[in-house]
Amino acid sequence: MDLAEFEHAIQTHRRSVLAYAYTCCKDMALAEDIVQEACLTAHQKRDSYRPDASFSSWLISIARFIWLRECEKRGIRARAMNYIEKNAETLFTPELYEEEQWQHEKAALRTCLKKLPAEDRRIIEDHFVKCRKYAAIAESISRTLTWVKVRMYRLREALRNCIREKLNTREAS
Repeated sequence: MDLAEFEHAIQTHRRSVLAYAYTCCKDMALAEDIVQEACLTAHQKRDSYRPDASFSSWLISIARFIWLRECEKRGIRARAMNYIEKNAETLFTPELYEEEQWQHEKAALRTCLKKLPAEDRRIIEDHFVKCRKYAAIAESISRTLTWVKVRMYRLREALRNCIREKLNTREAS
């Protein structure tokens, strides 16, 4: 893709990236900053764009990383967690999480985790317990970032299905 085509593609997809950024941050000024930085980063990394990939998706993924970096910088995640903790009773239906039900769900999760191969358990632990990002996990196990993302999706689905099955079996008996 030559420079003129690249700049045209940026302008064509700028609005969808702005919509994505605004959806993330709910602040138009910040969303515009994210888009500006995403466009600049895309321009600097245009040689890494593969023409067979969706340009819009590539540009939005750049914006996503910028948004995540901004969240860390601003402590947004910490504030969100504090809000959830302070308002847990109003956000969640307490009767859905009575102690007995909660214990059954945790037991089902433990059982399902034990069924996973060791490498899969390590990936789950690295991400959810050690809070490692997918890129760091990919590097540590010599896999691609895409492989880790797909694997995590499949693992979450497998765990979700296993837990449902365990809980349904418990209810049926």
